[in-house]
Amino acid sequence: MEHNGDDGLIREPTVSLDDLLRGLIWPLLLRGPAMALRPERWLLGICSVVAIGLIGSISHLWRDGDDPSFTEGLGQRVFEPVGNLVESAFPWRWQPDAFVESARRVAYAPANLLDAFPLSVVVLGIPMLAVWCVFGLAISRSAACEVALARVVSGTDAFAFGLKRWLSGFASVFTPIAVIGAIHIIIATGGFLLLTWPGGNILGGLMHGFGMMLAAGAVLIGIAFLLGWIMLVPAVSCEGTDALDSVQRVYAYVVGRPARLLVYLVLVGLIGVVSFTVVSLVRELAILMADGAATQWAGNRALTIVSGAQTQGTGGLAASAMELWRTFFDVAVAGFIVSYVHTSGTLLYLLCRRVNDGQEIAELWTEDGR
Repeated sequence: MEHNGDDGLIREPTVSLDDLLRGLIWPLLLRGPAMALRPERWLLGICSVVAIGLIGSISHLWRDGDDPSFTEGLGQRVFEPVGNLVESAFPWRWQPDAFVESARRVAYAPANLLDAFPLSVVVLGIPMLAVWCVFGLAISRSAACEVALARVVSGTDAFAFGLKRWLSGFASVFTPIAVIGAIHIIIATGGFLLLTWPGGNILGGLMHGFGMMLAAGAVLIGIAFLLGWIMLVPAVSCEGTDALDSVQRVYAYVVGRPARLLVYLVLVGLIGVVSFTVVSLVRELAILMADGAATQWAGNRALTIVSGAQTQGTGGLAASAMELWRTFFDVAVAGFIVSYVHTSGTLLYLLCRRVNDGQEIAELWTEDGR
């Protein structure tokens, strides 16, 4: 707005959105979906989904008939409880009973998975986690270089970084899980040795307090892991450090500013839900449009092929090919989720490092020191 004053023309200042957000660091999280959709990171996410799926499918070699595969069991016993826990923590879905039940299922998830799939956890679970960390390091490094250094890292260079640092990334995620598992085994072994025969059960009852103390430590480790696991791999990619330093840094950030971290996690979750909804909607509408257009003038035979009802002859082969393309779209959506998790985890780590240590986001470890 302009008007004439005693000193001539006066221009009143206008406030833009950029002016309001300047100096704030949390808006960095809003870049997560766009960064996750960059072709090189999205492709790395897709490759991780394919690799993990192929490893998980090996379980059919020793599972019986209609028993669920290890991948299905992993989804039912780990990812589903974690998703329910996150969902029940949102203010508009807050229900104390549902939250407590979800937390209980998450706490027992590793033990339940081990009981149901003892062989698969060792033979398949560890390689799947290693693959997750390799691609996670690659995506995190690519995102960190873009944000901190304004440098574009190719997919091949990022993947090479992930392969080079895979052991540190793997150990940073595996160590807290292994510690919790070891505590569980110690308590279970004590119960087996002391509570199964007369006289020993008295000693077991007296020593149960030590078991409760160990369990309390495991619970605290588990809570910190649940809040900070998304930052463990990014800590390795941003600092070029080992697993121990990564775990120490992340756990210090969880304890140092827990309220701020919770706010950031809620924001990451909300942005993730919205972006996943948009990507899934695009996937659904693309398939509907392609199916509808392909059958508009082709008649009933084409309808049976597109619907999957045709199973014999060339029509069956065409239906199988179409189903393969739909699966690819599903994998692409899953790849976006993987890319977003590691990208947002990297942004979250840089923000928490800035808040707790005062270290600038632009400070990033590089092999060449530049």
